[in-house]
Amino acid sequence: ITEVFILDTKDIVGNRCYTTFCNLSKKLNFQYPSENLKEIFITPFVSKVMDMLPLTLVLYPTNQYDNKKDIFTHPIEIIITFRKMMLYCNQEKLIDMKKDFFSKSNWDIQDEILFLIDKNDKNRLLSDSCLFLQTQQYLRKFMIVFENKIKEEKKKLFSENDILNYLRDNKQARIKLKNVLKHEINFTKKTNQKIVASWKYCQEFEKMCKELDGDIYEKDL
Repeated sequence: ITEVFILDTKDIVGNRCYTTFCNLSKKLNFQYPSENLKEIFITPFVSKVMDMLPLTLVLYPTNQYDNKKDIFTHPIEIIITFRKMMLYCNQEKLIDMKKDFFSKSNWDIQDEILFLIDKNDKNRLLSDSCLFLQTQQYLRKFMIVFENKIKEEKKKLFSENDILNYLRDNKQARIKLKNVLKHEINFTKKTNQKIVASWKYCQEFEKMCKELDGDIYEKDL
């Protein structure tokens, strides 16, 4: 290793993330991230919530003679996914049908969700008015349920203060983490003290340990 780049976590979150990777691409000679991927870089990522998608909605066109589902016809697939996860899909062949299904914004998460479909399948779906209407009604119900589910999951997430309070009441876990941090961030402290000094909750944790435990480490338990 001849050179080490240390990134502040602030530089890889939100709007700064895209700029950081653009700068790194010049220094490290990897492919410059294109402008159309910018939203993917800046979109917040919450793993527990993101695990819920993608989902694939499979549609069977209605038979023009009896208005029933034609299971022998090639089905139409709609991939419901987060904008952040569009990287995992074949973007060149898929387009978002969100504006076709929802004429206005009805849900807080609507801008974050994509309804991706093959260009040819989109035409098939739009030409089948019965199937399109059923799909639209289904997706409206889906969005109501899905948004409520996301709100429930976000309530389960622990904040930094929740973790600090847990560690304050759990000495064994507190000492174990203190021992890990002593070794893991030692390099960062030596090379870029300013970054470590900017870690608000790390500073609060170290202060808490000093007040409650003094110089006790895991080996002393």
